[in-house]
Amino acid sequence: MLFFLFAISCLPFLVIAPNKFNMFFSLGSLSTMIAFAFYHGPLNYWRILFKKENMIISALYLITSIMSFYCSLMMG
Repeated sequence: MLFFLFAISCLPFLVIAPNKFNMFFSLGSLSTMIAFAFYHGPLNYWRILFKKENMIISALYLITSIMSFYCSLMMG
């Protein structure tokens, strides 16, 4: 929740420095996923994410999250 709060506080500067918002939002998303993994158990959460009906959405979400974090660090 802390990273989402930082991301919300960076919203007024979105036009000036979009990489900061992107970085905080990506870290907030990652920390939320880690929290759910600890809640369900890491192996069970991995199985839930990659069930047949959730596989495409989960893979796309993970890929876009990793790429947005990479872009905010390397290009910003």
